[in-house]
Formats: sequence, structure tokens, C-alpha cells
Amino acid sequence: MSLSRPSIPLRKCSRLLPRTILPSTHLPIAYNNRSNNNNNNLYNNHHYFHTTPQPNAARSPSVRRTEAAQKQPQRPKIPIAYTEEGLLKTPAQGDVHQRLKSFHAASRTLHEEGRRFGGVTVNYPTFVRIATDLFNVAYTQPPAAHLVQRISTDLDQVFNIGYHIGTSDMGFKEWVLSSCSLAGARGPVLYQTARYLTITAKRGTEVRQTAIIDKLEEIGRTSNDPRALQLLAQVLGRRGKYTQALELMEAVLARIHASQKAPRGAEHAFLISEVMETPWRVYAWLKEKVGDTAGADEVVRSAALEYEDPRALQDYASLMMREMDLEAYEECMSKAASSGDAAACLKLANFYYLTSKGWFPRRGVEISGHENAKATPSVTRTVEPAKPVEEKQPGVLGRTFSFLSADIKSHAEYRKLAVDWYELACKHGSSRAALLLAIIEREDGNYDAAWELFRSSRTSDAKEFMPTTQDELSKVWRDETFRPEVPLQLLDL
Repeated sequence: MSLSRPSIPLRKCSRLLPRTILPSTHLPIAYNNRSNNNNNNLYNNHHYFHTTPQPNAARSPSVRRTEAAQKQPQRPKIPIAYTEEGLLKTPAQGDVHQRLKSFHAASRTLHEEGRRFGGVTVNYPTFVRIATDLFNVAYTQPPAAHLVQRISTDLDQVFNIGYHIGTSDMGFKEWVLSSCSLAGARGPVLYQTARYLTITAKRGTEVRQTAIIDKLEEIGRTSNDPRALQLLAQVLGRRGKYTQALELMEAVLARIHASQKAPRGAEHAFLISEVMETPWRVYAWLKEKVGDTAGADEVVRSAALEYEDPRALQDYASLMMREMDLEAYEECMSKAASSGDAAACLKLANFYYLTSKGWFPRRGVEISGHENAKATPSVTRTVEPAKPVEEKQPGVLGRTFSFLSADIKSHAEYRKLAVDWYELACKHGSSRAALLLAIIEREDGNYDAAWELFRSSRTSDAKEFMPTTQDELSKVWRDETFRPEVPLQLLDL
């Protein structure tokens, strides 16, 4: 029985949740009330020293606040802890009275923003009631399903409101996520399952049958939500049930389609933040598990060319590099990098940098010799090759009509392209791009700018080709004869 094809756009996916993969352990932001006291001390001619203070002696505001705080009973801080599947086990940490005070001061603005961007659909009084009830229970009790169920029967609204009002307090947001997941709210269950799969994959542990997995299976049975079906396929795949997992993924792919339009809301988006894998990566992974390598490659090709997903474009570009189709590689990686993907920006910059060094022929230029035509960089060599790719020189006819090849870039232009993409990768947070850009800036004599980039980079990558001590590095940094060679394993494509 074929499944219907609801409008679930994939190409532009709105963010249902923030980009959090592992449970946050940050404590809530503390509120620090400061008062500026201008104390004008008037000194008399005679000073008296008393061994005991007078009962009506004046006290500074800070002393009075300290004494008042000491008289109030202090709630002991509970160490933040999580379950095996990443659910918070403790109350949120913080002063509930201060949280409520801050919320009520900004409640009108928060409600308006929630209706516009946060999926909030209730009126203002209901919004305030739900938010107040959440604050009152989150800071006093551990997460539990009944705590959010008794606030409202509309669990999706409880979750949307809780996540929206907890922007500056990750502990509170984790409490809301955990409670709503245990209660069976669809969005939180999908997100929590995706996060649990990521956690277990990184730790190399098995996927257990948890309460959240039970909720996921119920959602899959009752709603046929393609996101739930994919997560169930991932669970089955992790348990070695590849045939059943493939059947679920084929049902998922039959229900989704590419779209040029952004989703109307989180309920129409497929991806649950960045913790959820794209469907084609899961499908290709399962194809490889059953030995269908050609089928896996076809999945990647379709995802890259039809859906233009940045990660799929990078995977397909890697396939093209194996076939030494440099034009296809450049086209796919350029599309992925243009979407703002930091890894794609770095790989494209590496490709242009290696081209400027002679590892690859410039596009539009033929190369001499059959062996060089298939030459691929080796990780055992550096970016200063002894025998760069030999480009075929144009003949008499080619030189006569050289204007026809005016669009062929020089090696210097490819180096400039590399710098541009390294800079963009840096802006997107790539530490390795900062290191490689520092090397180039130093080669150009921009020692100060290079030093700032080097300090902001992941210095562990530089251990193989740069001095390891600060003193040694300072001595050679401005030495023009010192030309560090970057190992090719840092220039991944």
C-alpha cells in the first residue's frame, strides 16, 4: 500500500530546536543586582572607638542585603544529572521568583514574538498562565509527564511556550524537553530520539528500548509521520535489522519531495535541528550495510542533484573526486559551500589551494601524460610537490586564439580563491581554516594578521609542521626563510 505524499519540504528546513546535540550542563544565568552607592563620609574632629556596635547603627545596602539573605532558608543546589538517554533528572537550577519577575516584565513582547516565530497560538492570558505554571514546577520538581499534562492537554503548545520563554536558561529548556518527551509530545519525542541516537553512536553503545523509543513507536504507528519512520529505521539499523529498516526508509522517501519554498512552520519541516540525519544519508548507509554500494551511490547522487542538500553535495563531490571529474567536484562543492556550510567552504578552499600549488590542473587546461592525468594527492606528501601536475602547453593555433581561453584562471587567481573561501570558513567557525589562512597570510608577509589567526586556530593541527614551543615559534615567525609545509592530511577534500 503506497503512502500519501504530504507537503513536507526538505530543501529549506526551519529549525524546530536549537543546534544542541549533547545535553547542556551549563548552569542558568545568574541575575546580579548591583547598586551604585555614593557614600560621602563626613569626618569629625573627634573619633570614638567602641568595642560593641550601637543597636541603631546605620548599615550599608549591601550589608542589609547580606543579612536578609542569611535569614532566608537556602535551597541546596542539586547536582545536574541526566539519564542514559539524555533526559534531565533534576529540577531546573535557579531562583524561580527572579525568573517569574523577569518573565512578567517581558511577557507581552515574548507573547508577540512567540506567535510570530515560536509556534505559539494561544492568547495572552493563556500564554501567561502556562508559562507561570511551568516556572513554578520546573524549579521545584524533576521532569515528569504528569507535571506538563496537568498544565494543558495541548502538549505541543506547552512545549512551544516553554522553549520560547527559556531562551537564556538551558536548564529550564532541558526540563521542558524532558517532561514533554515523557508525556509523548511529538516534536520533543522526535528530537530526543535523534539526540539519543547521536549520543549512542558517539559512545559506541547499543540502542536500548527506552520509554522514549516506546513513544516513538506509538507515533510511527498512529501518524505515519515520515520523521518518526526514519528514526525507527535508524533504530532498526543500529540493531542489525537492515531489511526492515530499508522498507521503512523506502516508505519515507515516497512521502517527501524537494521544494523551493521554505516550510510554513516547524510542523512542515523534516529535519529536527542538526541532530537528525537527512533521509538519504540513512538510506545510503543501510544500502551499504546490505552490500548495495551502487545503490548507495545512486542515493547520494539523487540527494545532491535533486535536493541539493549541502551534505549530500559534499558526499557526491567526493565520488566525483574519486573519478577525477574535477569540474563536477568543483560545481557540487561550490553549491554546498554557498549554502554557508563551514566544512564545504574549507574543502573548496583546500581544492583551490592545491590547484594553485599544482596538484590539480587548472580547469580548462589539459595535462601531459596518462599517469599524471590520474594523479591524486597522497597523505604522505606535503603541499610542496616535487613533481606537480604538468599542464600541456597550447600549440600555435591555441596561442593565436588565446582569447578563447581567457576565462582560464592563473595559479595566483586560484590562490586568491582559496583565501576567499578560507576566510568564509573562518567566519562560519572553522578552526582549521584559520590555521591554513594563517600560513598563507604569513607567506604574504602579513605576520601580525597571521599570528592572530594562528592563535585562534586549533593549534593541535600545527604540531606536525610548526615548532611546538612558544619560544621556538617566536624566533621563526618573522623569518622569511622559514617555510612550513602543510601535510596533506590537513587538506581534506
